[in-house]
Amino acid sequence: MKQKERQKRFKIGLEYLQRTGLNLFIQSSFGRLSFAPGSFFENKEKEILTKPYSVRRLGEPSYTLNDEFRKRFQLTTEVDLQRLARACAILITDFNGPESDDTPEILFKRLRTYMRERSNRTGWEIKMALITLDDTILGNRLLKSESEYYYLAWILNVNYNLWKEREPFENFTVDDIVIDRKQS
Repeated sequence: MKQKERQKRFKIGLEYLQRTGLNLFIQSSFGRLSFAPGSFFENKEKEILTKPYSVRRLGEPSYTLNDEFRKRFQLTTEVDLQRLARACAILITDFNGPESDDTPEILFKRLRTYMRERSNRTGWEIKMALITLDDTILGNRLLKSESEYYYLAWILNVNYNLWKEREPFENFTVDDIVIDRKQS
């Protein structure tokens, strides 16, 4: 998808992000809290992302962010990962408010619903949202390779379960397979 096509596809979300910014918002008993890049929830030492930052699910490859990419997206803490997931959710689901619904719980639920109902569940939409965020909001895209965006999409998925790639194997038993074979 070319830049103009992405800008047209994500127009509503881009306008909302330009109006509200890239901070993460949380509703609390104190009111609406805003978390800027580098913020943390409770314990800065525990919430700082390791260098290099890698994630892995059992039986799947490891995904690692390079330092240039981390600097570009200002990814230093767990809050920063949620800030980025928020921006992707806004872009993909055409979120335009109200600002009271601009919370991780609501946005991530909307994104999961979208990914379940309208997506091919590979993370392609999240990758396109990240590329659009990079070349539209952050300025001209520095990285031409899309693999880093793909890795970041998977890292967001592993951390926040934004989409599900395949059905769980535990739903099937050996007896079910034997019965199916006899019937065919």
